[in-house]
Amino acid sequence: MASIDTSDRLSIWQLAPSKQVMIQIDGNDLAQLKSSGYKLCFAKKVNDAYNVVWQSSSAYLPANKFSWTMQYQLSASNMFFVGMQVTASTNSVKIGLGETSVLEPFGLFNPPHADGLISSITMRNNYGPIHPVVSQFVTGVSGESESLPIYIAERGVDLGEARLTPVQKVLVWFEKNIETSTVFNTARSLSVEIDLTDLNSATCLYKDGQWTVTPQSALHVETKSAEEVVQSQLDAYNARNIDAFLATYANEVELFGFPNTPLTKGKEAMRKRYTARFSDTILHCTIVKRIVMGNTVIDHERVRVTLPEGAGVMEAIAIYEVHDGKIAKVTFISGKKTPGEKL
Repeated sequence: MASIDTSDRLSIWQLAPSKQVMIQIDGNDLAQLKSSGYKLCFAKKVNDAYNVVWQSSSAYLPANKFSWTMQYQLSASNMFFVGMQVTASTNSVKIGLGETSVLEPFGLFNPPHADGLISSITMRNNYGPIHPVVSQFVTGVSGESESLPIYIAERGVDLGEARLTPVQKVLVWFEKNIETSTVFNTARSLSVEIDLTDLNSATCLYKDGQWTVTPQSALHVETKSAEEVVQSQLDAYNARNIDAFLATYANEVELFGFPNTPLTKGKEAMRKRYTARFSDTILHCTIVKRIVMGNTVIDHERVRVTLPEGAGVMEAIAIYEVHDGKIAKVTFISGKKTPGEKL
């Protein structure tokens, strides 16, 4: 396990892997779109609706990568109308899924705290009628990273709570004369919806005026769920069966200490590391809490282990990323070690 201090506040949903779409445009279509002044546009679904242009760009090429992380910002606006560009009337706070921020009567958001549905952002409104705004960090087709609005509530929220639930689906289309952060409320022509709920990436081809999602990325389904793979490795860990344990990992698996300190790479290095670990006859891991999102599994673990002072318990968070039925990456956050404690 890595020796990372967990005293700092951390939204574990921010540890989830980034999502990305690769937009490929056929050469003939590219020339026609460019000469006609079309922009490549993206929108993100929130609360089952698309209503803000996340990004529009005229700087697209035959291959364009658009990626984002699970990091959000919450603010609010005192106005809403179709065609406006979203601007915040309040301050903006960084917030993660499962967190709540209070908008005070004087119109400022407090720092968020962990208190809410794990799949949503919660705004507790003590101010009065106002339109909450959600922004998300994105790296656009030009390669620049920034936080841009993805949603504004059409109806003003009165006193009380409002839940804002980002959905891992994006809308991609071509359109003239539209800018980033513009509010819209009608279906977009020349569009395609890409569902990344259970995936981290997908590729779309635009050719002859039609969108095609490549089967190997967007239609691929794991033969075994991420949770089943992680549970299999936990069972093998508790049985101290090194071969069954390693069978759940990809050949080039990488282990990190949070956020990105390399620990081990490859199965053979893991075999050396865990053969020594499995010689501990009291070794046993229990799961306090497990969160599953797509191919990512996050476990809060308590491990009975022999410490230098004798038998005890150590705590950790493990973030597993599963691809093609194998664990490809694990990031560890170490917690306290308590000699003499029992599971």
